[in-house]
Amino acid sequence: MIGSGSFGTVYKGILFDETEVAIKVFNLQIEGAFKSFDVECEVMSKIIHRNLVKVITCCSTTDFKALVLELMPNGNLEKCLYSNNHFLDILQRINIMIDVASALEYLHSGYSTPLIHCDLKPSNVLLDKDMIAHVGDFGIAKLLGEGDSMKQTMTLATIGYMAPVQEDDKYFVVKANCISSIMKLALDCSAEFPEDRTDMENVLSMLKNIRRKYLNDLAEN
Repeated sequence: MIGSGSFGTVYKGILFDETEVAIKVFNLQIEGAFKSFDVECEVMSKIIHRNLVKVITCCSTTDFKALVLELMPNGNLEKCLYSNNHFLDILQRINIMIDVASALEYLHSGYSTPLIHCDLKPSNVLLDKDMIAHVGDFGIAKLLGEGDSMKQTMTLATIGYMAPVQEDDKYFVVKANCISSIMKLALDCSAEFPEDRTDMENVLSMLKNIRRKYLNDLAEN
């Protein structure tokens, strides 16, 4: 077993060709598990993007339902952020933000029908062997129909935490300015009124600009 979620458990498996995979087995005793499986099958079998978890196949019988997914060797982002055994520097964090923003920008405007994830949080962001982030777990995702508002769609919220930077760091000011830009962007994305929130296309562009400035400032110091 390599993980668990709201509707089931994830196991590591090996296919006949020795490909390592993640197998998400749904606990059908949990209310909503059947619907979650159906949504994930419908959504994840149609969308293809380098920053989305790839579904290899699915298995569905009356009393057993599972998804076979691409295995992510570095686990989920939550483990990397909150475990004493892992460390992500600022550049890695920015790269992960850009990966996630790329996935969301595709879901919101690059796919034929706008799709809202509705449960984006660190445990649903998975990292491959190269630390490239992939968004997964579309169990409560919502496909928007004509007339639906993307910015007014209800989502779940997860409280996060960022440790303070250390003032004795040689690049303290550069890092502090970078983090300040990221936090400002985060606040713009969570404005009270939907019309005031930054859309994902602009978020992606701004994150890339933040990364570019951060690297330039590091080189100049």
